[in-house]
Amino acid sequence: MHPPRKILRALFGIYCLLLIAATWWPFHFASPHPDQPYIATFEPSLLHHRGRFEEDTLKVAMFIPVGIFLLLLPGTQRSKRVVIIRAVLWGMAFGLILQVVRYFKPGRLAEPADVAANTAGVFLGVGIIFFRCLSRKAIAWLTATCVFSFVLAATWPMHFSLQAASRAALAARIEWSPFSGDLNMSILRERSLNGLMMMPLGLLAATYAMRSRAARQALFYATVLGLCSSVSVELLQCFLPNRTPSLSDISLNTLGTFAGAVVAIFLERWNVSTFQTRPNRSLENRGR
Repeated sequence: MHPPRKILRALFGIYCLLLIAATWWPFHFASPHPDQPYIATFEPSLLHHRGRFEEDTLKVAMFIPVGIFLLLLPGTQRSKRVVIIRAVLWGMAFGLILQVVRYFKPGRLAEPADVAANTAGVFLGVGIIFFRCLSRKAIAWLTATCVFSFVLAATWPMHFSLQAASRAALAARIEWSPFSGDLNMSILRERSLNGLMMMPLGLLAATYAMRSRAARQALFYATVLGLCSSVSVELLQCFLPNRTPSLSDISLNTLGTFAGAVVAIFLERWNVSTFQTRPNRSLENRGR
């Protein structure tokens, strides 16, 4: 059983439109100032990004679905190498276009680091083709690494304080309702990306669980793992003065884990890892 390509194309188009809206909103374009540089300075040092660790993680996560879509769309009549290279190149081109257009937005510059992060997300999305080739132990280690990365991204730089967890401090910081405050495009984008950030955990956890459990049990297992991870992160954020514990983040993270688990179940049913190379016509003629 293979995925319906018409539905995949429609979903891929919708997701690309959502990425465009999240990257270019508000759509205020203008001719750049003559003295404005074309691109931002590329800083490969991790120390430069230490205050933007969560933001960089989200930039990777938002392109993981792009890699999955680009993996599924070509069909199963190509070799794995061709599918991976083609998907990564198309994903890189899409990320590059998103950054180039930002040059025509006042105060925004194209950032090579964002293109690198987006391409890494596409590569991770395409990498699901190797899931069934991994052992159950290897998938378990990847799942644990994913949970660790999520906790690290949500609590970095880990400046914990007992005073931040006092009743008065929490009363001013904690967000009980997802509808509190002004609901604008930047908040919607941040909350959507919080859900996308948990999709890899759902993919890995469900893939691990399906080695010994039925699909429904794997879905439940992955969702509960995402819920527990999210609750743990929000409890840790209570001790961080610069973070806002939020119930909406718990729901969105759990929903993202659930979505990743659903994708893993469908990928298992579609058997996407069994990509076959195009038949060799010369060998067929010899057999005849």
